[in-house]
Amino acid sequence: EDWRDYAGRTLVRCAADLRAPTAQVVLADRAKAKRNSGAFLRQHTPPREAALLSTPGAFSNAGSEVQLKSPDVFTAAMSPKEGRRASAPAPLVKAADFVVDDDKEDEEKPEISETEVEKLKAQALRAVVQDDCPSLAEVLKLVRRSVWSRWENKAGKDLLTLSQERGSSMAYSMLAKSLGMVKEVKREFYEERQTVWVFVNGDIQPRRATVMEDTPEECDDVLLEFWDGNDPPERVERCLIRAMWS
Repeated sequence: EDWRDYAGRTLVRCAADLRAPTAQVVLADRAKAKRNSGAFLRQHTPPREAALLSTPGAFSNAGSEVQLKSPDVFTAAMSPKEGRRASAPAPLVKAADFVVDDDKEDEEKPEISETEVEKLKAQALRAVVQDDCPSLAEVLKLVRRSVWSRWENKAGKDLLTLSQERGSSMAYSMLAKSLGMVKEVKREFYEERQTVWVFVNGDIQPRRATVMEDTPEECDDVLLEFWDGNDPPERVERCLIRAMWS
């Protein structure tokens, strides 16, 4: 009952969201066997999941078996907003969608035997889960993009999707860069008195600031004076700054 997935959902909630009738029957049967009244579930089950199990008409007894009615009952037990989220989950980006067929560098890589491909596939999946960039880089260097972009684990998750679900940020960055999804921002020369935007982590809106001195491309930070507040000029990392175009 305390087991949860990466999104914080319990087994009951997952079964309802994924429309898995067999799993719902098993969970309901176990829940019934462990309680004599609704007090146990109210004490040990989160309110949302408790509402699913206690929804009138969701389960009906037929002798010693528990029969599940339509999965729509579970969607109706949730609010309309939750029901829409459960029935239409946000699609994940697939690596194969970004493959460039005419990439010369990819074509220059040699053909690899099936045995070697399976070995490298296992190494890549393990590297993504462990966020091991050196090991992943070895695979990407040897295998063509059109091949590794279609690799999937037993759950049908490709490398890019797996890195998102496991929170492997370094592996995701390497895969995204290899697929051409992200590119390095060109360094700019900032002139004195130039107006810029500063994107502070955690703030919804960027802050406006003025460059206090000429800053060449090789400098990693820029001396800025913010428009809001009375703080003295301070140095800000270049990666947070964007030029304001009129």
